[in-house]
Amino acid sequence: MWTTARILPVSRCELNLDVVLRCGQSFRWKLIEDWWTSTLRGRIYRLRQCDEGIEYELWEERYLSKQSNRHVEPLDTPEETLKDYLQLGVSLAKLYSEWGSDLLFEGDILLGVRTLRQNPLECLMSFILSSCNNISRISQMVDKLCAYGPQLATIDGIYYHDFPSLKNLAAVGSELEPQLRKAGFGYRAAYVTKAVDTLRERGGEKWLYGLRESSYEVARDELMTLAGVGRKVADCVCLMALDKPIAVPVDTHVFQIARQHIPSLQNVNKCSPVVYPRIVEWFVARFGDWSGWAQGVLFATRVRQNSLGSLGKMVNDSTKVKKTSKRKRQGAK
Repeated sequence: MWTTARILPVSRCELNLDVVLRCGQSFRWKLIEDWWTSTLRGRIYRLRQCDEGIEYELWEERYLSKQSNRHVEPLDTPEETLKDYLQLGVSLAKLYSEWGSDLLFEGDILLGVRTLRQNPLECLMSFILSSCNNISRISQMVDKLCAYGPQLATIDGIYYHDFPSLKNLAAVGSELEPQLRKAGFGYRAAYVTKAVDTLRERGGEKWLYGLRESSYEVARDELMTLAGVGRKVADCVCLMALDKPIAVPVDTHVFQIARQHIPSLQNVNKCSPVVYPRIVEWFVARFGDWSGWAQGVLFATRVRQNSLGSLGKMVNDSTKVKKTSKRKRQGAK
């Protein structure tokens, strides 16, 4: 049974839940009867936005399996877990105000777009699976991978699992890769298997969490030594799991944004390994230490404008950002 609903007070300008949970950061939240439902640190949550903030309920602990991977992550209260996951200690109002003087933030910009703070292993594996993939298929693969984690409960016929630990995945042994291939992972099955082996050799989840204390450059370069991890995947993990808000993942949408504003890229058709760092440098020159968060807002806004996925329906979630200065930064050369 679900607990009595509680309210996490936060304005829509600080958190647009529908946008944040469906814009390709996390792939396990499912919209069930207007509630966003998933497991998080050994608990099952369901969330929805209301006028007072975020309404949330938990599946009562007495109905949960005693098996979970909660020991892998910090033990917080349910509210503390949500605040940490949603990074509510970061003021979007302040960031949007600072960004408002930038040319890129002219026009209708989605409000309430913030970056999640995810389990590093889940984030890493999810983005390894993102290679040449779309959100729907990534979500399906992540669900299949979760079947290797502890089952917490079955609710209305839906199985809820903790994300598997390295120990859970390693316990499958030599059968892991063929099982993942059979499940439709393709070449990504080898990446997952090799990454699991390498991570265990380096100290497991503790090593991954330790990258939160490293510089962005060190964390990025360490991640790129893992199978299936290139620059974009490393930047996604740095931004969304390792406390590196300066990291700027450059996908096709971000490339198109940069291409429109950097004259020297206007005849460039793809984001090559040479072009990628130029775009990152361009973002950092404009937005500094919080470039990754600014990129996330622009990415979500562009997806909506292109009417891709469900974001295209959110016509009332954008507004013109208030400018702190009349001066607008111009495009790079």
